[in-house]
Amino acid sequence: MSGKSSNNNCAAAVCAAGVIEEPSPVSKPTASSVGELLNVLKSIDLDSGRAVALPAIGRLVQQFTSSSCLVIFINETDGERVTVYALEDSPGCPIRAQMQLSRSEFTLTSPKTEPLWANVDAEQRLATLKTFLAASDVKSLYHVPLAIAGGVLGALGFGCRSNPNNSELSLLRDMAAAAAILIDRLLRTEENHYHRTELERRTDGFRLSVEINALLAATRDLQQIVSGCSKSLKRVMGHDYTELTVLDATQRRLLVAAFEIQGSPTRNLEAFTYPIGIGPAGQAFSTQKSVFLDYPDLQRCPLKIAERWLAEELKAMWFVPLIVPTGVIGTLNVGWLNETRYSREVRDLLGQVCAQLAPAVENYLVAQGVDNRAALSPDELSKGDVADRIVCKSSIFQHTIDMLPRIASSDSSVLIQGETGTGKELVARMIHSLSTRKENPLIKVNCGAIPTTLFESELFGYERGAFTGAINRKPGRVELAQGGTLFLDEIGDTPTEIQCKMLSLIEDKQFERLGGTKSIRTDARIIAATNRDLRRMVDQREFRADLYYRLNVIPIYLPPLRERREDIPHLVTHFTRKHAAAMGKIIDTIPEQIMDMLMRRDWAGNVRELEKFVEWAVVMSTDRILAVPRAACLVSNTGALVPQAAPLSPEVLRETERERVRQALHEANGVIGGPSGAAAKLGLKRSTLQYRMRKLGIA
Repeated sequence: MSGKSSNNNCAAAVCAAGVIEEPSPVSKPTASSVGELLNVLKSIDLDSGRAVALPAIGRLVQQFTSSSCLVIFINETDGERVTVYALEDSPGCPIRAQMQLSRSEFTLTSPKTEPLWANVDAEQRLATLKTFLAASDVKSLYHVPLAIAGGVLGALGFGCRSNPNNSELSLLRDMAAAAAILIDRLLRTEENHYHRTELERRTDGFRLSVEINALLAATRDLQQIVSGCSKSLKRVMGHDYTELTVLDATQRRLLVAAFEIQGSPTRNLEAFTYPIGIGPAGQAFSTQKSVFLDYPDLQRCPLKIAERWLAEELKAMWFVPLIVPTGVIGTLNVGWLNETRYSREVRDLLGQVCAQLAPAVENYLVAQGVDNRAALSPDELSKGDVADRIVCKSSIFQHTIDMLPRIASSDSSVLIQGETGTGKELVARMIHSLSTRKENPLIKVNCGAIPTTLFESELFGYERGAFTGAINRKPGRVELAQGGTLFLDEIGDTPTEIQCKMLSLIEDKQFERLGGTKSIRTDARIIAATNRDLRRMVDQREFRADLYYRLNVIPIYLPPLRERREDIPHLVTHFTRKHAAAMGKIIDTIPEQIMDMLMRRDWAGNVRELEKFVEWAVVMSTDRILAVPRAACLVSNTGALVPQAAPLSPEVLRETERERVRQALHEANGVIGGPSGAAAKLGLKRSTLQYRMRKLGIA
């Protein structure tokens, strides 16, 4: 059978079914077949995508060449990725494997007009493809660019067990040129499909936005809002379960306020709650980021409400936070009865819906008289008793910890001073948890993060009509801390014009809302913290002296980590266990050399910097031993090298090294090699240590 007749049969099969039937054996290919090959390629159905089109190219190449396998490289439109497809050397030529490379990983796909010939074993640029091609026993790859007038789309890689002759090389070039036309059409079809889908998505999003706005204007009942949103969303996403939660700040939990499954609303919701920071909804609330759970994740969820999900046969769920300008007030949770994969489009669409719902939910809560502390961000709410245990063994820090129960028993103001990262907030939370106020909230105010123009309204609240946009009365942080503790963090950054009102708050236990005329009494205890020298600021008239004296009734000073280095081993062990458990790792060994280096470092960021360093080390560790590159301990937290005080002379360096070697030999009883020898203690090879001993004159 000639190549031409074989190609005619193939063309008939493609025209009839849109795909190519299994080819029959052919004789040696000739270049005269290429013209009809182009016609066959043009008839391939492109709407089915690469999964159909690329094997069709492979089947034609299999008919006309003696190539052992075909590898297709396609430059993606983002300009950064190259997708590689390896086709099986078998009837049908299905895609055997697929992988992604960056342009930097595979430079053979750069825009070149000349074909490239590469030996698979010797060519370094094919290193990432060696195992990819090993199964087909490919020794060399003839790499022909897929070139069109507008540039290079990628390449065809013809795997050969032997070197092709000149006529075969010419035919491969012609086939690549014909395939380039098909792949160009394929990529254009994909681009058109993408733009059509994107247009439909935007149209659906706009229509959904209009429908939800109309719904919110028509009703304020949460169940009606959830039912209406669910109906509109179902048309776009086809989901089956909708749930709205709102924050109950007094109990530190999320309450299910409205619930619907398969179009049927449910009002018996008292038993269903989410703890803050735990579980998917609590995590979405705390991190202010959407959370997705597939079916295995739902099965592993320990919360009571997860039993309801499984009973309703849900297979996937999204949990999206409801965010208002002052914080998070709840979550919107949706689920599917069929298995659904993570989708960025669904995440963005739900985020759009939640942006519309959040203000309506906030207004509903205000109208119902619900405590508006729900509008606070998660880190401003009390974390319960003590969020983390204070790890310390040093006498200087332990003395401070021992005083906390006596400090907690009083209601006097406390001023905590210390460098950044020394644990000021943790100490404040411990005082609160040890006091009789622990059942009430600890409200945190970061004085350095609130703009001056908003400081008064955030701290003291405002009345309706106090300013443009104040459509409802809002309690401030002081009012929300009633009966609990008000933690004024970074008190040294408080604007001067606010310090006078703070003075009145501490002295008289009274304040007025912005725009109000009535004084409100408060029973909140004041704990302030700063990393600045308030005494110096008072002398320089940057901080009111009378406010300083009223805050500094009980002063607490937290020493930096460099003054309590004996705590570093205990902190490193604690943080290693904590982060290893969070990552599902087991790390039970911290090498002595690493611990020694960590103890010698000054840690400008104190405990916070140390924890982040240990977290990074846990991420980089691949076994049960904590892995920290030695050079990393000479780098600051900003990534810059730590400057040294002064360069040491060669004589001093030589004497220092000689002393280190002698000390290691003494500890090893003169033994150089072996697991307990001096070389192992210094982290050197036996031969290297012997060379250095001769160089240093050590017998």
